[in-house]
Amino acid sequence: ASSSVVYRVIPIPRQNQLFNDIEIRRTLAPLDISAFCQSESASPLQSVSVQLQAHFHDIQQVITRHLKAAQDEILAAVAWFTDREIFDLLCQQAQAGVRVSIAVLGDDINQAPGALNFQRLCNLGGKVAFLPPGSDGEPMMHHKFCVLDGHTVITGSYNWSKKAQRNDENITVATEAPEFAAKYRQAFHDLLGRIGQAGESATPDADADAARRHGAQAPGHRL
Repeated sequence: ASSSVVYRVIPIPRQNQLFNDIEIRRTLAPLDISAFCQSESASPLQSVSVQLQAHFHDIQQVITRHLKAAQDEILAAVAWFTDREIFDLLCQQAQAGVRVSIAVLGDDINQAPGALNFQRLCNLGGKVAFLPPGSDGEPMMHHKFCVLDGHTVITGSYNWSKKAQRNDENITVATEAPEFAAKYRQAFHDLLGRIGQAGESATPDADADAARRHGAQAPGHRL
């Protein structure tokens, strides 16, 4: 026997457009029925409201709006990070007491002369992890996602870079989605596990040196 959890995804209507509910079914492991029946509040069908929004324009503004709204935690894994406006916002949030952790590639783009001063974020209480640029034995981290306060996820093709603002890009924002966000949160900590951090952060310089030791430089395209 198995149970299904139904997530009712309700897009936000715009310009009087009508949207149908989307039901996404997920099969779970068999339940202990006896224990299940002892709970008066238990129900074989759970329904949660998860809002999904797709964005194809003004993506940087969408990201910064959600980052500003974060109150507890920001986790971000982005391959390339050169956008100073987003970086300054992360520093402001870290200074305000929000837990900020980011994972980026330790390559010649994120560490070019004049690149973002990641040590500044660390000095404000943030955490920065540089991952190896990739090699024959290890895949290159190519994620572009962010988890906010454990219930909002921003994911898509958009790097947090200056070039991305001129590209044809997309993101999807999922809000009120704690279980969905938990998957991305775990993926983030799995990335840290690759470099032996397991949730702890080294200094940017030490992290970058380790990244360079583990892999060759990334391809030379500039962001």
